[in-house]
Amino acid sequence: MKYLVSFFCVVFLLHLFACHPPGRKLLNMEVLQGDVVILATMFDVSDRSTVSEIWDAAGEKPFSTEVVAPTLVASKESPLKTELSGPVEIRILHTTSLETSVTLTGLTLVRTTSESEDWHLPVSEVRRAKKGAL
Repeated sequence: MKYLVSFFCVVFLLHLFACHPPGRKLLNMEVLQGDVVILATMFDVSDRSTVSEIWDAAGEKPFSTEVVAPTLVASKESPLKTELSGPVEIRILHTTSLETSVTLTGLTLVRTTSESEDWHLPVSEVRRAKKGAL
């Protein structure tokens, strides 16, 4: 009987830890031109996310927008996007720890409405960033 109780305790503990749902972590995405942060946003992912999944989440509407530089202006042709030229670095951090980064030549950012500041990466730029970062 003693062994049976011990066995069930071990099974219960294994089940408890193995079935624990993943938590969430808040990430910061910084877009830099030179040493200047022109965009800083925050978004969340599962704490078990791969680097590829983190880049996918960077292409969704952010949780919040922290910094939008005055130089970040919408395109005249389309108020929902902007084009950055030259080398652009994208850093994704969890607290102060770098999760992933990439430097691209030129970058397109999009937003959901012409009045919002929820700039984020479109799918095409997520693909390009993943390819350069992985």
